[in-house]
Amino acid sequence: MAILIADDHILFRDTLITYLSISKPHLPVVAVSDFHEMFDELNKPHHNIEFMLVDFSMPYMSGRDGFRRLRSQYASIPCAMMSGVAEQEDINFVMNLGARGYISKTLSGQVLLKAIDQMMGGHIFLPQTVDNSLFSIPPPTYEPDNLTPREREVLRLLESGRTNKDIADSLNLRPVTVKLHVTGILRKLKLGNRTQAALWSRDMRDYNA
Repeated sequence: MAILIADDHILFRDTLITYLSISKPHLPVVAVSDFHEMFDELNKPHHNIEFMLVDFSMPYMSGRDGFRRLRSQYASIPCAMMSGVAEQEDINFVMNLGARGYISKTLSGQVLLKAIDQMMGGHIFLPQTVDNSLFSIPPPTYEPDNLTPREREVLRLLESGRTNKDIADSLNLRPVTVKLHVTGILRKLKLGNRTQAALWSRDMRDYNA
């Protein structure tokens, strides 16, 4: 399984690849910079691409025409549209052709990674600025609903930089119990350490503000 990133903005593309290499070290990433290179990769007989992030305005893309061609030939590969600035009509167009979502390049790194996780998991991702009522599939919420109430309390305190002992004192728990909760949070959110969990929580709170 691999993810294809098609984007001619080198800085954004390399930054996204760096984020993915840290959060998903075992996920191969294929990077291309224009529409023709994207089709060259997809036309390889044994490609293992299972998800695509496609810049709507990269060279030779031709916007809607290019996306229509992509979906007509590779409808079985889930994909999402990326853009720095996108018109609602363009977002409507790609969503109605079966895109998993639209990613704004202004999203923070942590939100971007969670969006990719959501879409690769089969869900729809749309920023709050998009009129979600136009689509039959509602966008996912970003409240970590797989966490227990106690884990959510611990996560909120992690966000403020508290140690396990501080959290234990605040919640009237033993430090070893807090440690178990932190382990559960990291496992459920698929994060590597408490710092990443704190950043994720802060990004989610800011996103939903």
